[in-house]
Amino acid sequence: MDLPVKTYDVIIVGAGPAGSMAGYTLAQAGFEVLLLEKSVFPRQKVCGGGLTVRARKHIPFEINPVVHSTVRWGFVQSRGRMVKPIAHTAPIAYLIDRPEFDTFLLQQALDQGGYCRMGERFIAYEQTADEIHIRTDQNVYHSRCLIGADGVHSRVASQAGLM
Repeated sequence: MDLPVKTYDVIIVGAGPAGSMAGYTLAQAGFEVLLLEKSVFPRQKVCGGGLTVRARKHIPFEINPVVHSTVRWGFVQSRGRMVKPIAHTAPIAYLIDRPEFDTFLLQQALDQGGYCRMGERFIAYEQTADEIHIRTDQNVYHSRCLIGADGVHSRVASQAGLM
């Protein structure tokens, strides 16, 4: 989908759970949001097949369509030795398929009016007095605010001197 050339209220680099939830919240509040994602969803991730109850409490919409199982018991282990069994009547975690979960969260942000450009890698940003210019490997975008949700090796945080 071609996007109009304009200045967005917020551009979010990274459409994983943090970026998509930020996009959802901001778009729901009426901000014009653009998410930039280097991968094309659904994409594989090395980590993440479980969602804690604590994390679930921060998601303001129903996620049952992407929960595969509820966990009520398990074991705490250290260095290969069982330290303690855990068993509760209430859930302690939820099992998810990460590609499906991430796609679902992104769709929630899009349903609130956000936009997303997948397959575009963030290259750099430049801040002027009036706006931020974000360059990808394909385009230049303009925004009033930039959020780096691009993971542990964040290019946004690195360029901002936060690493």
